[in-house]
Amino acid sequence: MNIYIRELKFKKWSFIFWTVGAILLMYFSYSKFAIMSDSDAAAMKSMVDAMPDAIKAVYGVGDFDISTLLGYTAVVINMFLIMFGLHGLFLGMSHKRIEDKNKTLDFLYTKPVTKENILRYKVLAGLTVLVSFNLLVSASSVFIISRYGSLESSFYVRMAISFLLTDFSFYALGIFISIMAKKKKYAGRGVLIFFIFYMISVLSSFSKNIEAFKYLSPMGILSGESVAYGMSSFAVVGLFVILLFMIIYSFKAASKREVL
Repeated sequence: MNIYIRELKFKKWSFIFWTVGAILLMYFSYSKFAIMSDSDAAAMKSMVDAMPDAIKAVYGVGDFDISTLLGYTAVVINMFLIMFGLHGLFLGMSHKRIEDKNKTLDFLYTKPVTKENILRYKVLAGLTVLVSFNLLVSASSVFIISRYGSLESSFYVRMAISFLLTDFSFYALGIFISIMAKKKKYAGRGVLIFFIFYMISVLSSFSKNIEAFKYLSPMGILSGESVAYGMSSFAVVGLFVILLFMIIYSFKAASKREVL
């Protein structure tokens, strides 16, 4: 339990930074929507429609009508999924990176606990941070969005699930990469894999013929479009099973390593 408390203390300031930053970003995003709502909606829609499909895909606009609250929120969600993905990735890799940076892994091994328990306490602390972050940001998002109009409660539930699962997906990936990497330079690999997943979600929206490729990326499965029009339950359950497998495999791999 001391390892759990120690890990939470290490993550205190980054938790505050990410949480405050995410809430402020959501607030300023909808301040822009208030200004846009007062302008000519038809002209704005025409401008977006005139954009090349590739540009709309990169910015997550797709076929949404951003002059409406639903369309604008779906685009904002796509933007936030990038942030949640990076948060989860860095949080997952931080369990090992903190020890590498401070050169304290040997100190942890002097404790009367196994490597699996060290990792278990670290993951428990990470999940505490992850869930707290999601609760605060999702609750704040609902409050901010509801000031500009009404959306179905099911939409907000799907939005919260999208944020949480994206965060958890890359959290599990961060743990997996840091444990499996034989060298300390795993942060760059993690960011590269994140970028690949992001590009898959972007490219899959270029054409209906390759739309199925979105199921290869968490950000494709949990996109703003899925939040707005409904998620594939099968894809969400499949993603969750893969994530659990990655974490379980990480624990088994850690138990066979001389060091984490």
